[in-house]
Amino acid sequence: MILRRLYLYLVSAAALALLAGGLAALGATILLFVFNDPAADTNRGQLAVFTAMTVVALPVWGVHFWFARRFAMRDPFERASAIRRLYLYWACLVTSLIAAQTLAFLLGQLLQPVLDQQTFSALGTSQLTWVTFVLVAFFALHFTIASKDRAAVGEEGASATLRRWYMYIALLVGLLTMLAGAAFLLSSAGDRQWKVLGPGGGGAQFYPAISPHDSARVLVASSKHYWWTAKPRSPHRAPSKTVIRCRRLSPLRSSRTPKPRM
Repeated sequence: MILRRLYLYLVSAAALALLAGGLAALGATILLFVFNDPAADTNRGQLAVFTAMTVVALPVWGVHFWFARRFAMRDPFERASAIRRLYLYWACLVTSLIAAQTLAFLLGQLLQPVLDQQTFSALGTSQLTWVTFVLVAFFALHFTIASKDRAAVGEEGASATLRRWYMYIALLVGLLTMLAGAAFLLSSAGDRQWKVLGPGGGGAQFYPAISPHDSARVLVASSKHYWWTAKPRSPHRAPSKTVIRCRRLSPLRSSRTPKPRM
């Protein structure tokens, strides 16, 4: 059974990477033809390659992951196996990290006309939007499956360790990205550029040299860090045994004053 799991999830992981890359590149290449870009004619060969990648990877991933899901639904031990959780959390980690970077570049594209006085690029924005959508869709799929498995059969031992590794690696990368973006943002804000106009130009104009990509990285990383750490506690969660024991031993616990004996 272990060899079967290894085979199914290794092939699923390889096919998933090929499928996600092929879909993202295929959509970005098709958008060149949609916007009538001059470089569209030179990318016809790449369009065929990305189409072949997607057509080959989709049935391979779909068939192997369908069999893996079928075995997991039949056997609770199969559903709670560490190999299955390794595949799910690996897919969540990779897609979330790459999606965070593409989302940062997407927000940078949207902020460039405002902060850098640059022309808005509809083609670049559309390509980044498509790539981010593909990655977020695969992340949502695997994250939902992992959440349902955890609710159905629980999570302990190696599976719980893998979830912790996934969460804290994502938190660490998000925190480092936020700090790096904040550092570049502050340094760029300090280096202010002034442009002095000629006679009759109306004096001096102020242009802040703040990179929109840096501000977008700060926004994406901070929201990601907040999403992982600021989860509200369930109001129906029972207090732990330690809390109950401390309440029993607390000297401030309210008690009735004994009545004097007559």
